[in-house]
Amino acid sequence: MRQIRKIEIKDKSTVLSLEHKIFKDPWSETLIKEQLTNESSINLYYLKDNMVCGYVLSHNYLDFMEIQRIGVLREFRGENIGTKLLEYIESLCCELGIKKISLEVRESNENAIKTYNNFGFKVDSVRKKYYKKCPEDAILMSKSLS
Repeated sequence: MRQIRKIEIKDKSTVLSLEHKIFKDPWSETLIKEQLTNESSINLYYLKDNMVCGYVLSHNYLDFMEIQRIGVLREFRGENIGTKLLEYIESLCCELGIKKISLEVRESNENAIKTYNNFGFKVDSVRKKYYKKCPEDAILMSKSLS
């Protein structure tokens, strides 16, 4: 069984563990706690047979939604989990009257960039050497919703 559910503050340690498994530059426990307790944030898990496979952390700025993190465990990549999370966030945006979704992605993350392009995101700009730990550019992308 597959489902998407809200991440709660009690899930902080699970999110921290996922961050370390998925990202080269994982968020700190403090950042995760701030994200999970921020009333303007929308944070979701993707579960398959009650196992967390992926998640999205986003922030509602009223006129746009910023996807701050989206990650899928390596063993579940290729199952369109990222796409399903994006679809869910987009449907929430439509319900809330939000007209734009934005995100940033590492330039080397070709699979994610392809997914975002296929989902209708366009490149807005590039932040040179944005990622400090592993120096790399960030590609800023957005999608307008009608």
